[in-house]
Amino acid sequence: GTCVGDVNLDGVFNSADLILLFQTSEYESGKPATWVTGDWNGDCKFDSSDLLLAFQEGCYDAESSHVLASVVPEPNGLIPTLMTCLGWALRRRKRRNP
Repeated sequence: GTCVGDVNLDGVFNSADLILLFQTSEYESGKPATWVTGDWNGDCKFDSSDLLLAFQEGCYDAESSHVLASVVPEPNGLIPTLMTCLGWALRRRKRRNP
């Protein structure tokens, strides 16, 4: 199913939906709005009452917005540690063999 705020109908209300919404430039424009353009309370307008309803319903999922960010791996400490040890070993070796 879907929830209030899920503009792209992917089952989650997240930042992707907010980006799509504000790209339509219908927020408080006075133009008739639909579900896809932000009218979630059925008054045919996209205004703060629609956003308030969406957040009150508790559907916003900030975690799903970080899915793409989690795809990029964080550097682990193993490689820098090994490089440091290698540098020390080479330096130590150089001191022993002038």
